[in-house]
Amino acid sequence: MVNYIKNNPDTNAYNLTKNVKIHIVTAQRILDTLEKYGFVTSQEKKGIGRPSKIYSYIGGKFKIDLDELLNIYQNRLLKIRETGNPEITFSYDIDKEIINAILLKGKTGKKIKN
Repeated sequence: MVNYIKNNPDTNAYNLTKNVKIHIVTAQRILDTLEKYGFVTSQEKKGIGRPSKIYSYIGGKFKIDLDELLNIYQNRLLKIRETGNPEITFSYDIDKEIINAILLKGKTGKKIKN
């Protein structure tokens, strides 16, 4: 996939999926992650219909810290018990993978911050 973007600059997720044969949602997530870490750049292309994000290859290095990965992997052992009570909800930060707060009786009730 990265090789395709490198050889075909200014491509969008749809064109990528036609040539690499992966689902468009998977392609979009991979492209967004590559952009987040600076391996590709994107710009919005406007035309007929919805605007499209087109991506171009930048390249770079990817350093892997195995100790950090193993520490993150250990998080799988941490458990959150779901109460089954609809009045108790969680405010969850997807990027940091942490619970920010527990909300009792919805947004208007008691908030317990982490």
